[in-house]
Parts: sequence; C-alpha cells; structure tokens
Amino acid sequence: MARLTKKVKLGVPRFLVLVLAIAVVGIQYPLWVGKGSNATLLDLQDQLKTQKEKNAALELEITRLEGEADSLRHGRQLIGPENEEPEQQNEKKLESADSKHDSFPFNSSTARARSAP
Repeated sequence: MARLTKKVKLGVPRFLVLVLAIAVVGIQYPLWVGKGSNATLLDLQDQLKTQKEKNAALELEITRLEGEADSLRHGRQLIGPENEEPEQQNEKKLESADSKHDSFPFNSSTARARSAP
C-alpha cells in the first residue's frame, strides 16, 4: 500500500512554466490596458452618448427649419416685420440702396480713370 501513495514527479521544467505564464500575461495585457480595453470601451461609449445628444439637437433644428421652409413655401408667414406690407419693405430697401450710392465719393476724375482702358 505504501507504493500507491507515492508522489510522482512530472518533470515539467520551471522555465516552461515561466514562459507560459509570460505568454498568458502578454496575451491579456492588450485586453486590460491597450486598444480594446475596458477603459477604451468606456471612453467610446461616452463619445457615442455625446454624439447621439448632438445628433438629437441637430434633428430638432432640421425639423424646425423644415417647418419654417414649408411655411414660407406655402405663404403662411410674411418675411420681415409683421406690421409692414411687403411693398413697403421693398421701398425701404430701394431708399437705403439709393442713399448708399449718394454717399459714394465719386467725381469726374475717378470716372475718367475707370473708363480708360
């Protein structure tokens, strides 16, 4: 019976165990620290959340602008101040354009210089 309880040595060299342990650590390192790690995953999830919030805000803006464009296409809203008719607005634009041209420093010497080839 003493023979059955005898320990058997497998004879695995210690350097082989050390090499395998280093290989396992080398394989696990990128998962914990490098690209594709949990920290990178959390960072990407934060970026995704931020981008989704921006997209939602932009979708609201697009919807608002589409509604405004639709309203303008169908003439449900006047452009400009509500208390003025469109004809009055056009007259004001023409008057302001004329006043800009009147204040332009223009004399006959500049006219000759510009007309000369």
